[in-house]
Amino acid sequence: MAMIKGGARGLQEAYERTKNTLSRYKEQANAAGTIFIGTAVSGVTGAALGYYDGRYGGKELFDTIPVPAAVALAGIGAEFFEVGGKDTARYLGDAGRAGAAVYGYTVGRSAGLDAKAKKGETSTSGDDSLLDGLI
Repeated sequence: MAMIKGGARGLQEAYERTKNTLSRYKEQANAAGTIFIGTAVSGVTGAALGYYDGRYGGKELFDTIPVPAAVALAGIGAEFFEVGGKDTARYLGDAGRAGAAVYGYTVGRSAGLDAKAKKGETSTSGDDSLLDGLI
């Protein structure tokens, strides 16, 4: 009968190494899941804001605050104050960052259209915009 190298001590060390390796894999899987869920939350938030803008045409809250800006402020504020616990707050922050991105896109697009109008260009379709076919 062959002996295990190091006997019981070697077996214990092998067990600890395996346990540590599995623990690292579990942490990496949790991190990947968090990233996936956060990305999904951002995407769905952006889509919902786009739908709202298309359906209601840029209405503002209290006639002053654009809806994407309100979502950004609420989401990022909720993350800062850890509303609902650390994990929930992280996802609210992802929604807030989506709101900030949508608001930034809206402001940037508006500025670009204004600049185009000042220059005398009138076409807003076709190959003029990289995003025309995406939205």
